[in-house]
Amino acid sequence: MTGKLPFRDALPRKPKITIHTSCKGRAKYVKETLPSSLAAAKADGNCEVLLISYSSPDGLGDMVKKMWMKEIKSGLLTYYYIGSQKYFAFSHSRNLGVRLATGDIVINVDADIAIGPNYLREIRRLYRENVMQAVHLRGMAGWMAMVKQHVEQLGGYDERMDDGYGREDTDLLRRAKAAGLAVTMLEPPRGWRRLNHHPDIKDKYAKSKHERGATWRHTEKEHDRMSHDALRRGILVANQGKTWGFASAMFKNFDEVVNVG
Repeated sequence: MTGKLPFRDALPRKPKITIHTSCKGRAKYVKETLPSSLAAAKADGNCEVLLISYSSPDGLGDMVKKMWMKEIKSGLLTYYYIGSQKYFAFSHSRNLGVRLATGDIVINVDADIAIGPNYLREIRRLYRENVMQAVHLRGMAGWMAMVKQHVEQLGGYDERMDDGYGREDTDLLRRAKAAGLAVTMLEPPRGWRRLNHHPDIKDKYAKSKHERGATWRHTEKEHDRMSHDALRRGILVANQGKTWGFASAMFKNFDEVVNVG
């Protein structure tokens, strides 16, 4: 599909927000960062936190049971587990977050990011002023807010970019802008922080690294070329001809099985 898209141009008076984080092998980061998302959501009053374990092998589920069952029971936090995922699929994991979100606005927050207490207030202000926009943090498109319906109209994150790290988030922003949305760059709000980690963690669960020896630096460039090529051809909707964000079975809050897509 080419040209401008007929994006939803209105939201409820106080739209619901979903903060989504997907994790594979980063439970130690989630332990430090998820409390900031939960605190922000609780203070906001109309926000859910959605955490997806993408077959995380490091005891993430046990940690959630130990630390946050109260938040699950209250409805503040929803925990999902998808099994049998040998590698981390960057776009698919985010697309699952979009599919599972019950909010009008979906915020993707990577596992190594603590969002800070003022972030949601600023997001609400921006969307009161203009529904027709995507918002990302300066220098970090992976920390991004969009209207859920707008992401759906754009076909989600491009799942061709699931072999390794890089540019799936930038690509979504590029397509959003080309399709008629403004792209707003947010300065890092007070209280936010990003945890330090070795860059090799980007390759630890990447298919490209294990099956063809391509590092994240290589796949980042590959995906950048794919993104620009699609834009040159006027392709603004990703994943055409397939069901994106699909999962035949996921465990919700440890005791319910759900299908996605």
